[in-house]
Amino acid sequence: MAKGKSAEDHLTIGGRMAWARLRKKMTQKDLAAHLGKSRTTIVQYESNTINPTFETLNEIAQELDVDPSYIAFGGLRRWFDAPAEDTKTIPCFRVEGGSRITEGVMNLPSELVRDLELDDVPVEIVALSKDAPAFGYRRGDRVVIDASRKGVGGDKNLFLMRSGASVDMMQTLTLSGPALGDVLITFGDSQMHRMKADEVDVMGAVLCVIKRV
Repeated sequence: MAKGKSAEDHLTIGGRMAWARLRKKMTQKDLAAHLGKSRTTIVQYESNTINPTFETLNEIAQELDVDPSYIAFGGLRRWFDAPAEDTKTIPCFRVEGGSRITEGVMNLPSELVRDLELDDVPVEIVALSKDAPAFGYRRGDRVVIDASRKGVGGDKNLFLMRSGASVDMMQTLTLSGPALGDVLITFGDSQMHRMKADEVDVMGAVLCVIKRV
């Protein structure tokens, strides 16, 4: 999450707006200029002195690359009902038209974080864009990834990859012999393709999947 913002900042419209702005490394003055408003107005929004109109809220969401429902309602934050001090706050994204859109944040229980050894790992949660019956997952399932692992490696490891304007799950098998350096990829729909390792747009290694109900 953005530096200096606690998990409780996600409880208000202003707090969620400030979190999204800091994540984009924008100042209040920057955002004000993009919206054609004064910095004072942005300060009032973020301090919950006044609320933006529905139209302005959509403009803010567009500038900050987040879903409007996240700023308005908090998005996915309450997937786990645990006190803020017992959780690790992780941003949730979806890929739409090739762009990363923040849907909200999810609080993973500290016990789960410790079990998965995620304390020092750059973790992200990404919505699966399409069904992946080969691995038993569906469109909309939330995939927890280690975003530091951008290269394919190891046999039968699961990764998330960008596939055009969407996100797909894949399993890799490193080839040897004349095909050394190539990987055989099984996609979520069970199709298999041979690709060069450096041609695969990996988002991260799959740590676990939170299935939608």
